[in-house]
Amino acid sequence: MSDAPLIHLLAGTAEARALSAQISGVGWALQVHVTEASRLAQSWPGQAVAVRSWQDMALRNARCVIDARHPFDQGDALPVEAWARAHDVPFLRLRRPAWRPGPGDRWACLPSEHLLPQVVPRGMRLLTATGRDGLRAMRRLKDCYIFVRQLDPHPRPFPLPRGRWLFDPGPFTLPQEMALMRKLRIDGIVVRNAGGQGAWPKLAAARRLGVPVVLIDPPRVSAQARTVEEAMVWLRQRLDG
Repeated sequence: MSDAPLIHLLAGTAEARALSAQISGVGWALQVHVTEASRLAQSWPGQAVAVRSWQDMALRNARCVIDARHPFDQGDALPVEAWARAHDVPFLRLRRPAWRPGPGDRWACLPSEHLLPQVVPRGMRLLTATGRDGLRAMRRLKDCYIFVRQLDPHPRPFPLPRGRWLFDPGPFTLPQEMALMRKLRIDGIVVRNAGGQGAWPKLAAARRLGVPVVLIDPPRVSAQARTVEEAMVWLRQRLDG
């Protein structure tokens, strides 16, 4: 048997990092793939390979392929998935559950950023975290002042008529998010519904402060695993024995 990696992991989430650690702990061979543009490309342990895009990925001696990218990346059709299906290589999509509203939440859920003008009143002060792709739709919001959170500093000019960048690498705590919203007088939040714990404090802060939230739904895809534990069960069924 070749000593090339048996498990290929497309990474982009905290779940991917946790799954990588568990796979390594079991002793299975692993190859992790991240995009060059991802912050993970600089912070992942040494076994990661950076690719320009997921379309450029090449698999060798794969026994299993796992897609644990960010939920908003998983709507893309990937050649690697088609390759796995065609070569009868087990393929798993790991996708964490989206957030669900609880008591006290004032949420509106939309399938696309382009529908924001239907639910966002004029003149709001918005804290947004929808990625650069979502900024085009923000141009249609009337008289809103928009704070756009960015994890990494950059020199690009702010692309909207009213607003500014907020550079902060995180992680963000509930008290910090509440203090920020009070300081900036935020009266609305727009965020992608990516699930997970990392971005939850802003939603918890909105609940505490009574601030309305607009969530953009992720692409609809079938997911065979919702947690790292489910992914490990899937792997053991295919690699043990």
